[in-house]
Amino acid sequence: MAMPAAVHRWTVEERDALPDDRVRRELLDGELLVSPACSGAHQEILRRLLRLVGDFVERHGVGTASFAPFDIVYSANDVLEPDLVVLPVPVSTLGKNWNGTDIPPTLVVEIVSPSSRTRDYRRKRDFYVAGHALEYWIVDPERRSVVVARPGEHDVAHADELVWQPARLPARGAALRIDINALFAGLPSGE
Repeated sequence: MAMPAAVHRWTVEERDALPDDRVRRELLDGELLVSPACSGAHQEILRRLLRLVGDFVERHGVGTASFAPFDIVYSANDVLEPDLVVLPVPVSTLGKNWNGTDIPPTLVVEIVSPSSRTRDYRRKRDFYVAGHALEYWIVDPERRSVVVARPGEHDVAHADELVWQPARLPARGAALRIDINALFAGLPSGE
């Protein structure tokens, strides 16, 4: 009986040595995850979310909102590049990437595309709710919904309105309200 071939576990150094050909390359448990360039609808959803979330984060002083390409390095074999991330530090302290082992991101957002559906809903969700983010949003243009996942809680799907109160927000009663229909207005339902 033949022994299965050993699976290569990629490292951040190996990934960084690959040519810059405008594809997203992430590592999850040493597996190289490659995604093609995003569609215009994907970019428009990201632009809308960045404006909403970024303005809220800045106004309430709860950190910095950033977007891809921006690496979050959890280990030599786990490097992810979410579409949108909220980090609990001022922008002046950010470098080229974020060390996710020190302090987990306040929020990680992935916008689902046909090639990333299973990965976003399963593997990345499981990774982030295992303590690698305080909150994870799966923004799904096809379903026109946003699923919110938090460690130790059941996932909640929002189809009308999402109310976000960051875990690190001082108790001031401030919340960001996102109209889900407006988020997807005028955009195709799939990528």
